Amino acid sequence: GAGTGTGRRSMFPPRFFNKILALDNVYHYPDKEGAWRAFFGMVSPGGNVAVSDVLLKQRRDDTPLWVRIALRLMGMPTTNLWTDEEYRRRLAEMGYDGVDVQTISEPVLIKG
Repeated sequence: GAGTGTGRRSMFPPRFFNKILALDNVYHYPDKEGAWRAFFGMVSPGGNVAVSDVLLKQRRDDTPLWVRIALRLMGMPTTNLWTDEEYRRRLAEMGYDGVDVQTISEPVLIKG
């Protein structure tokens, strides 16, 4: 079967799913780009992949050191931290179309 981006093989045949949902986990994968490639191979043409992920507001190099350290301590490889623009570009390069990036910051983050 197709890979999962986690180093494991899928027990499902290629293009088996019409929807894939990954909540609160993609940013922890050792190879997030590999996971997206695997999702592409697992979802049927016209299907949907939806994830919740942590996105950077600015390029990784411009992110304050304390933010990068905090995210690393939470188990997020810094290579998995993409901006909105980077997400759109990478997914388009993999063959995804109709990429829609939406923020859920308001309902998720507590304001002090």
